[in-house]
Amino acid sequence: MPIKIDGSPLRRALQGGRYALGVQMVMPSAHVARVVAGVPGLTYVMIDLEHGGLSDTEMHTAIQAIAPFGVSPIVRLPSGEPWLIKRALDAGAHGIFVPMVSTADEAAAIASAARFPPEGTRGFGSTYSRDAFGWASDEEYRRKANKEIIVGVMIETRQGFENFEAIINTAGIDVISTGETDLCLSMGYELTPNNPPSEVADAIRQISAAAKMANKWQGGRIRPSTGGVKDMMARGIQMVGVGLDAWCLRDALTNAVKEAEKRAVST
Repeated sequence: MPIKIDGSPLRRALQGGRYALGVQMVMPSAHVARVVAGVPGLTYVMIDLEHGGLSDTEMHTAIQAIAPFGVSPIVRLPSGEPWLIKRALDAGAHGIFVPMVSTADEAAAIASAARFPPEGTRGFGSTYSRDAFGWASDEEYRRKANKEIIVGVMIETRQGFENFEAIINTAGIDVISTGETDLCLSMGYELTPNNPPSEVADAIRQISAAAKMANKWQGGRIRPSTGGVKDMMARGIQMVGVGLDAWCLRDALTNAVKEAEKRAVST
């Protein structure tokens, strides 16, 4: 049920030291966005423009469908160009994640593009942004946005691992995440879903430990290799992805069909 919001529920959870559960959205539908955002217990929905099927217009629609449920719409961008960051934030995203970040200079440019002067270089002009935060005016958004918006980067290349300490300690970066699959490929390994080679697993542990030491929030997805929420929280991972909308739909339908077949045989 839609509720009144004031600011970013995700930031409130992270600042309070609580875990935040989220779902990755790859299906291009405002109806899916509303269904997902209405699931009790979720703090954020990650709208995936990197690998998902959403257009720019569908991203705008999804953000405005998600936010009224008191859930933070976060956008994973295909890359870190300033104009892409601006589009997501102007649509009302409570934060952005940028994949394949490999240097501190890239991280600094991303942080700058996500914030208004004097902290950054973001231009002002959207009339949609304030609605997703529950704020009354564009001026209120301009005053508060820099402190509310979450900026996350993904370290998932060999070069990114070589520079992980500098990336993590870049001012303006709030959340650090690792991409297990892409890190495997970048380090020269075949895909080994949920069972990374020891070199990759060690790299992920080093990145996570450095992020925790730097008091940066961390994001990750529940996998057999990560353990459950309790295990992830112990490593400093508060922003916990529980699945993808498409996978959840497929699994639910698969289980429904199996249950129907079982009942058909037993009757």
